[in-house]
Amino acid sequence: WCDILIIKFTQSILLLLGGEFNSYFVVGENSPSIDSLAMVDIAVNMQYTNNDGEIEQVEVVDVTKLDNEINDYTAQNLISVGMPCDNSVTADILNTTECEFGLSENQALIELSFHDTGYTTMIVRGYDSNMTRLAAQVIANRTNDLEGRKILISGTEYETANLTVLGE
Repeated sequence: WCDILIIKFTQSILLLLGGEFNSYFVVGENSPSIDSLAMVDIAVNMQYTNNDGEIEQVEVVDVTKLDNEINDYTAQNLISVGMPCDNSVTADILNTTECEFGLSENQALIELSFHDTGYTTMIVRGYDSNMTRLAAQVIANRTNDLEGRKILISGTEYETANLTVLGE
């Protein structure tokens, strides 16, 4: 598991053959609107390589849910966007409702959580909502830089943010 590439995650685990999206985006029911923007940043930039080797845009339709619409986060692939205090799915996986949970100012985290059911959740969260959006912009725009199961993002601009792979 330690060599999984997050971009490969978004291209394979979350996609069925032919580019059909096989996941849900989740934001908190009462989360700030910027979390929804972060979700859109990821969704509109998702691409895959088709059987002819061409890059195509992933069709993402009717795949958004509020956290209170997810009964069992282990029953499907998810991209959970937002801090634990704003998104109950993120809170349940991390077992905390602490907003910053282990992060400092100008930090964000992209983390894969593998479930015994065979499904996976990508958690996208920041020290605050602006940093959550920055993490989403990193996913959307720096896919070639994303390697590892857990990536700490430090900085204030996605183009120049420092990415550090954290221990397993």
